[in-house]
Amino acid sequence: LLVNSSKTSQVEAAEIVKTQLETLGIDVKLEVVDSTAYNAKISNKYSENRINYEAAIMSFTNAGMSMGAGLGSIYVDKWHPVQGACQVSNNTFRDIINEMNAASTTEEYLIAAEKLQKYYESDCPLLPLYWDETVYAVNSGFKDVPVDLNMGINNVRVWSSDALK
Repeated sequence: LLVNSSKTSQVEAAEIVKTQLETLGIDVKLEVVDSTAYNAKISNKYSENRINYEAAIMSFTNAGMSMGAGLGSIYVDKWHPVQGACQVSNNTFRDIINEMNAASTTEEYLIAAEKLQKYYESDCPLLPLYWDETVYAVNSGFKDVPVDLNMGINNVRVWSSDALK
C-alpha cells in the first residue's frame, strides 16, 4: 500500500487500512515514500505515463474531482495527461466519459454521470475512504443555497446570500 510520507494523516490512514485488512487475513506491505517517489508512481505526468503501484492512499482535491468530465474521472482515466492513477482505459469507461463531455444540457450530463457512478460501483477502480476534513452544518431551514462545484456550500455566494438567514 503506497503512501506519501509527507502526508501524516495519509500515513495514519494507511496504517489503519493495513490493520483492518490484516484482521481479515490479507497481508499488507506499507510502502512509505517521499513526495517525489510517490508522484513518480501514481501520476502520469511525473511517471512519464509509467504508473507503478498496486494500491495507494491518495488525496483528491475538490477541483480535481470536478475537472474533465467530473466525478473524479481524471484520477481514473489512464489517458489523462497529469493524473490517471487508476489506469482505467476500457471502452465502457471511455464511452461514458465521452458522453459526459459531449452533454449539452444538465439532463444529458446527469444521465451520463449516473452511468459513470454505476460503472464505478460495478468495476470498483477506487475506494473512497473519506472526504477531506470538511464538515458542513446543514439545516432543513436552508433554502436555495447556492452550491459551488469546487467548494460545495462553503463559498462566497452563500456568505453573501439570504440562504442562511
